[in-house]
Amino acid sequence: MNGGDFLGDLMNYDSEAVTEKHIKGLKPFTDNPKFDKTTLLTTSLVAANIAGWVLAMQNLYQVNLIVRPKQAELAIAMAAYAEVAGILKIK
Repeated sequence: MNGGDFLGDLMNYDSEAVTEKHIKGLKPFTDNPKFDKTTLLTTSLVAANIAGWVLAMQNLYQVNLIVRPKQAELAIAMAAYAEVAGILKIK
């Protein structure tokens, strides 16, 4: 936050790089029922927006746990398809 471009850092954050270690480190905060955008809006707009961003990164991590294996399977299937399509094109 002291770097001078905190907002830019958040906007350019590589959301695909969130790891289980990050999620576990945030767990004490995200498990708190008061850690949500609506509740924090009564205290601070900035805190509410940061909490919203943190929860969005957590949700994206959970979605990626499902999507990444499917993307890997798709890549394998597409490679097999390309191989077969190449053989068929020759014939």
